[in-house]
Amino acid sequence: MSLYGLCYDCGAQATLRYKPDVALDDQPRPSVCNGCRMRREERMVEQFQEPR
Repeated sequence: MSLYGLCYDCGAQATLRYKPDVALDDQPRPSVCNGCRMRREERMVEQFQEPR
């Protein structure tokens, strides 16, 4: 599902998508643009790959 509006992260007018790092059940509607969604995905991968 997508929705057009203001991105929660950067404030740009865009087609909104769900945040990849938040459970779908915790998101009432899509809220980030595709660019911000991709940045969130990259951060998730980097955090996963960090040595512990």
